[in-house]
Amino acid sequence: MRSIIKLSVLVIALILVTLNIQYVTAIDGLHKRQQPTSASSSLPTQQPSNSSLSQATPPSNSTTPSNSTTPSNLTTPSNSTTPSNSTTPSNSTIPSNSTTPSNSTSSNSTFANLPPAGAAPVMITITSPPQSVNNLQAIGYNITFTWTYSSQFSTIPKYLNITAVPSATSSIQNYTVASNLDPATTTYTWDTSQYKSQNVDMVEGKYTLYIFDERGWQPQNTGGAGRLQAETTYTFTMYKPGSNVPLSGKNKLTH
Repeated sequence: MRSIIKLSVLVIALILVTLNIQYVTAIDGLHKRQQPTSASSSLPTQQPSNSSLSQATPPSNSTTPSNSTTPSNLTTPSNSTTPSNSTTPSNSTIPSNSTTPSNSTSSNSTFANLPPAGAAPVMITITSPPQSVNNLQAIGYNITFTWTYSSQFSTIPKYLNITAVPSATSSIQNYTVASNLDPATTTYTWDTSQYKSQNVDMVEGKYTLYIFDERGWQPQNTGGAGRLQAETTYTFTMYKPGSNVPLSGKNKLTH
């Protein structure tokens, strides 16, 4: 009987020892598993919050400048600085075909083949059409005027104006041949057919051609040492094709 009790006690002791070992092993394993978890939980998170992500979004199109800052009406600079035709010896209403800038860029190198400027004014000589009794020009056709200067300039004109002035006392119309020409220009073609499209009836008869600079055509306002003297002596006759024009010598009308 005693041996059975001893055996039972021994078995119970073994069972308790085995349970104790299993318990210790389980506790130890649980402790090891908890260590990485606690370590990882102690690290600060690096993941940005949704509030910080919202600040990284690109700016909306509302910051783009609107078209309202663009000038709505672009104005072209006026020609108010262009010298007027007030110096023309008439109230001519005929527009000029000249597109030459009014501010001359010419220098005396342009006139290098001419004598140097001196005490005398610079004179203009119109060489074509040649001055003659029968200097007849048909209305509605082109007339090409060519001229020369007597010398270089001490003061180069800013521009040249050309006006045709009829001698008929009944005419109240003078004709702007050209305006704002560069003084280096020594030839110009006048298209007299332009007046027909403007319902302007050019008068027949004798005309005087005026060539002058920005100071005007009046002799008292022009000239001077090395400065342009206005040309006011060249004459020609305008006629309408088909009309009776008296001729002298053997000259014949070509139109």
